[in-house]
Amino acid sequence: MPRIFPFGDNIDEWHKNAGGDGTSTHDVCHRCAQRLRKDPHIFDDELELYNEGLDAPDGGWDVGAAHPPYDDDPEMYTCTICEEQLVDWRDGGY
Repeated sequence: MPRIFPFGDNIDEWHKNAGGDGTSTHDVCHRCAQRLRKDPHIFDDELELYNEGLDAPDGGWDVGAAHPPYDDDPEMYTCTICEEQLVDWRDGGY
């Protein structure tokens, strides 16, 4: 399962002024990631940016950031969108 992150001009501008703060990330299941690949804005209403004052990312959400091994704590990781439990064997090659 991939970890997703926001991208776009407003995110780039925020990074310039963030003072080293990281960006928002969310772990999602393979099915939700496929939907994001088709439309990077499809879940803008469901996904929150951790940083105050930011609107939805101009570019949407990108798929494929590195994630921790889900099998280390299988009860901890669920898809942010549909709440499916995330496990490494269903990772889909991400």
